[in-house]
This record gives sequence, C-alpha cells and structure tokens, in this order.
Amino acid sequence: MQERFDAAGHTIMLINNTDTVGDKPIASLTSLQLALKKVAATMDIEDDVLVLFLTSHGSEDHQFALSLSGIQFKTLDPATLRQSLDASGIRNRVVIISACYSGGFAEALRNENTLIIAAAAPDRKSFGCSNASEWT
Repeated sequence: MQERFDAAGHTIMLINNTDTVGDKPIASLTSLQLALKKVAATMDIEDDVLVLFLTSHGSEDHQFALSLSGIQFKTLDPATLRQSLDASGIRNRVVIISACYSGGFAEALRNENTLIIAAAAPDRKSFGCSNASEWT
C-alpha cells in the first residue's frame, strides 16, 4: 500500500509474527478497533477512503483467525467487523479480505459506501490455500 499508492505515513500494519512482535503492533480485535479509531481521527471521515486489507485463515462459519504463535485471540466475524467499522465513523471503505470463505463477510459489510473484495466465495476455500502457502 505504501509503495503502490504513495501511502507512506498513512498506513497502520497489525502483524502477528514472532519476528515482528517487538517492532509492530499485534493483530487482535482490540488492536484493530484502536487502529480504526486512530485512522478515523487523522482522516476526513466523510470524504477520504479507508482501505482495510485483512489476510489470515478463514473458517466455514466465517470466522477470521487472529493468532500469534500459540496465542489464540478472539476471532473476527462479519458482524463484529461491521460494528467496528461503523463505530469508527469512517464512511467510505474498501475492505479486502484474503482468507478462505471470506465471501461470508460481504452481506454483513454491504452498504452504499463500501466495496468488498473477497478471496473466496462464502462456501469455498481460497485458491492455493494450504499451511505451506505464503498467500492464498
């Protein structure tokens, strides 16, 4: 995002990786909600566009996994993501979800100001999904 869209200084990365835990904030539901509030405070929430890119594992019941080396945080479900976005006050949204079954988030996030891009249908795994894959 920083390079392709000249967004340096306008991005927040939440990463669950033991190599970056001392340098980058972790990805948990609480961290995501705080990051959305921080972004909302620094942007024009009526005219600017939030691009939220989420990548992890997804389940058949539309739960987005948030974990870090054996630590299991609360999963992110479609209704909670919608509530978190709405609570931020950010109007215009592009939400990209790279996870199996990520199409299951579309209905809950749907509104006239949100573009949803999902890596898979609500009832399908993502192409190339396996534990050995870096990206799906």
